Amino acid sequence: MDGVVGALGPRGQIDFFVSHAGQDAPWAEWIGETLERAGYSVELDVWDWTAGTHLVAALERALERAHRMIAVISPMYLERSWTSAQRYAAFAVHAEESEGFLVPVVVSPCAAVPRLLRPLSNIDLVGQDEPEARRRLLRALAPAASPDIRADRRPGHPPATLTGRTMLASPPDHGPDGAAGARGVAFPGGVSAVHNLPARDHFFTGRGDELQVMSDLLHGDAGPGLTAICALHGEPGMGKSQLALEYGWRNVTSYRTALWWINAEESTGAATGMAGLAEALGLAVSGGPSDLRRRVFQELSRSGDFLLIYDNVVDKAILDELPSGGHVIVTSRDPALSDRFPTVPVGTLPRAQTVLLLRRRAGRITEVEADRLATAVADLPSAAAQAGAFLAGSRTDPGTYCETLANAPDGLSLTTVASLEELARRDPAALDLLRRLAYLAPEPIPLAAHRTSGPDEGKAVLGRPGSLLVGDAATTGELVDVIIGLGLATVSDVRMTVQRPVRALVRASIPADSRRTVLVRAMRLLATADPGEPRTPAHWLAYAELTPHVVAIIHALDDQPCPEPARFRGLLLATCHYLQACGQFRLGLRLATRTHQRWTAVLGADHPDTLAAAARRAVAVYRNGQVEAARTLDVETLQRRRRVLGVDHPDTLTSASNLAVWLFTLGEWMKARGMDENTLARRREVLGSDHPDTLTSAANLAVRLAALGEHEAARVLDEDTFTRRRHLLGEDHPDTLTSAANLANRLAALGEHEAARALDENTLARRREVLGSDHPDTLTSAANLAHRLLALDERAAARALAEDTVARRRRLVDEEFTDPSESGRQT
Repeated sequence: MDGVVGALGPRGQIDFFVSHAGQDAPWAEWIGETLERAGYSVELDVWDWTAGTHLVAALERALERAHRMIAVISPMYLERSWTSAQRYAAFAVHAEESEGFLVPVVVSPCAAVPRLLRPLSNIDLVGQDEPEARRRLLRALAPAASPDIRADRRPGHPPATLTGRTMLASPPDHGPDGAAGARGVAFPGGVSAVHNLPARDHFFTGRGDELQVMSDLLHGDAGPGLTAICALHGEPGMGKSQLALEYGWRNVTSYRTALWWINAEESTGAATGMAGLAEALGLAVSGGPSDLRRRVFQELSRSGDFLLIYDNVVDKAILDELPSGGHVIVTSRDPALSDRFPTVPVGTLPRAQTVLLLRRRAGRITEVEADRLATAVADLPSAAAQAGAFLAGSRTDPGTYCETLANAPDGLSLTTVASLEELARRDPAALDLLRRLAYLAPEPIPLAAHRTSGPDEGKAVLGRPGSLLVGDAATTGELVDVIIGLGLATVSDVRMTVQRPVRALVRASIPADSRRTVLVRAMRLLATADPGEPRTPAHWLAYAELTPHVVAIIHALDDQPCPEPARFRGLLLATCHYLQACGQFRLGLRLATRTHQRWTAVLGADHPDTLAAAARRAVAVYRNGQVEAARTLDVETLQRRRRVLGVDHPDTLTSASNLAVWLFTLGEWMKARGMDENTLARRREVLGSDHPDTLTSAANLAVRLAALGEHEAARVLDEDTFTRRRHLLGEDHPDTLTSAANLANRLAALGEHEAARALDENTLARRREVLGSDHPDTLTSAANLAHRLLALDERAAARALAEDTVARRRRLVDEEFTDPSESGRQT
């Protein structure tokens, strides 16, 4: 509701501190500028916290100075750990002193608002145009404070002075020539509905000519329905990624469908980016990379109003297929990119811009010192940015630092090494964290804090599902702050990224006799992630984010063999299971095969985890069409599990269930039936009638009964299984949908074609929604429905659906092999 949220009290030197999630920076900036133009004083980390600032200490000082705190509320804000820590710290410390201290400003629809915020008077800006949003904001916060302090601290205003040195307190906006301009902050109400841009680099300097050329290329006449492409080429450290990011943020309001950043250095990273875009667009996160990419591109092509940024492309084949009608930016070190796409070369900065960048980042150096340092780093943008961050976060004299770098042949390496030495001196625990993260992939790493006491000790308290647990909220924040403060990593929301050059230098700096220990500790850190049950589609995005890091560890183990902690082995098995469940059969097979072979050599063939890997490998082999090989592998696994674990162990029963599927597919129906009956009886006794594995056995047995002509018995068993799964797992769980498809087959076999058709139509619609149109199970439902339509003499509809299904299956043959059997299998 509109109205006064709380009167200004006597304490504090500024009126408002603005807290926000990284991707809501445009809203925070607009709110800050709007309030300052109305006479309020504002502190906003984007404007006022330079590189090297200790964020936890700065937050405490800001809250002490502020009369009130504005929380920019969005789904991102409510789930991100660092802003959550800010919000709850603010409320806990100041709620008793001032009833209206915390002011929530809602900028995006939120499904659930924390209890802590519900009693507060929200300022709702969702869906409002700029005049109405401004009116609501100012009316709710009236009366205005005296315009006394900070009118000169907005972007575009002159620098303040402090202790005789010129302090660029905020990054000025730049026009096309890179000079400071007077452009105001754009109203963010038109920000792309779907975007995942990393946090903006508010120290970005210059590059006006390159930005103009990029704009000209992307907005030229590409032709009807064609995609406009702009490639950025340059050697490492030239700032290609920062240039693409700045273009994205400057044009964030121009793309109404999507503006999406894809880490394209490795195939797993690109697949993760596409999975995130699929979820953001409301599509199913399932299927192999080609299937998922095709569905996302079809959705984007419907409007053509999008920008995709492929960062650090190594394999150009990733660009062979693109959506139509929109814009694509590619960054790469490969000069051959210019043979395919219009290319903007990205080189070193002009000296004046390097000096400006250094002075803005360091904050405490003279122009002469900045010029000397620019010479030392050879005007390399990344090295200059890291050097500035180093000086901002350390007590090192600029002259001494210049002398250290003066004779360096590689500015980026020397600035990184110097920052690592400073990190070791200042915070050894932060260095230890960075070393562990350096063994992961050069993709965003989801981090979270956890509880340190109480009944939920050790559980995540802040962050996304599937995040790595670093420590309690305060410790996690401090470790992250010092790492990013020295320019050794970047953070967007709760994801930290260690770029490949820095990652390599960090790993090289680890003493040889400590590398195995650090790698083991990296695995333990990664294993703190708990993405959930791998067969549940809601968990697949969390697994997609973790998969590149799991694969990176596997590569590291090839170079540095060492024991894998038990929890990491569990995560690795779950990742293999996820890849098979979501339809990434080829990657699932490669990972399961390498895991089984490595554990056989390290742990022994009879170790329970080795046997689990063998079972995963057998499923992967089967999913890739090698049924006889799957049977051979599972026969051996079943024998070993019976001997090592016992005949009634759940893992042994899983092997028996899987082997029955392989036997059935090979035509040994009676033998498969006997194994399924035995396994179902044992699972009911050991696990109970409602356990998911027991229900899988029941579903499998019903398939065997139907194949042997016992349709009524199969129907009864399938109806019971379907009912139990709906109750226990929900209507849209993949296992429930499997039971629905199976029951429709039973109904059709008994002549109830209309009932079978209705159930198949419902199942197909749900599978398309949950799994995607090209998932193997969805195509099975489509084929089943075509049979129902044919049985009901709807030949034209049956033919159209069958032809579409055949075309989709053929298209997938070269991408992800699928098994030919009917649904109802243990995997």
